[in-house]
Amino acid sequence: MPKHARLGTTVARRRQETEGERLLDRFKSDASAVALLDDAPVPNVAVDHPRDDERILSNEYSIRISAAPAGKVEISIDGGEWQPCREAVGHWWYDWSGYGPGRHRVVARLQPLSGRKVRSMTSHFLVILE
Repeated sequence: MPKHARLGTTVARRRQETEGERLLDRFKSDASAVALLDDAPVPNVAVDHPRDDERILSNEYSIRISAAPAGKVEISIDGGEWQPCREAVGHWWYDWSGYGPGRHRVVARLQPLSGRKVRSMTSHFLVILE
């Protein structure tokens, strides 16, 4: 794993830990709120495919996203507008076509049914069309 990817993962984990500690401190005087925090799933979203540094050789590609808990999942490609994904076979998908060759990036975000939006790490990939 490249050094910058490990650093980004470490920073993201520390940010999540700090946010969790703040929430716990805020509610520790209320035992029912602490129990609710312990039972609630932590929102998580990740771009499964394309993987970082993957090479895409076709002119159509289905981007696969993992997300939990249930909610609304969207992606942004190359910093563009957020596009809705469809849920099927235990994952979220976005069918991408009409793109050009070169380096691209994709990021996903999850809006859980309750709570705030969370974003994935950015996946950088290369499209090679001949």
